[in-house]
Amino acid sequence: MEKQSDTMMGAWSNLQDSIDSLGEAIGSLFTGEVGGLFKWMASIVEAVKEWAVAHPVLTKALVTFVGVVGGLIGILTALSGVAAVVGVAF
Repeated sequence: MEKQSDTMMGAWSNLQDSIDSLGEAIGSLFTGEVGGLFKWMASIVEAVKEWAVAHPVLTKALVTFVGVVGGLIGILTALSGVAAVVGVAF
């Protein structure tokens, strides 16, 4: 095992284990607060899923709308960056 830890992959594995251990130590300090928050968030996600299953046509329309609006915002953001470089103001 000591030989493996001397390799690049062994060192990487040790680093990952240390990060996981740190996350567990810090996470345990907030178990009550975060646990309640996660349960609350899970109940919201479950309710949204149930609504989406019950209303598939409306869900598809909303997801399409959000995708189009998000795409347009992305395009406008890119264009405003180009315009700033070129020196054109909207």
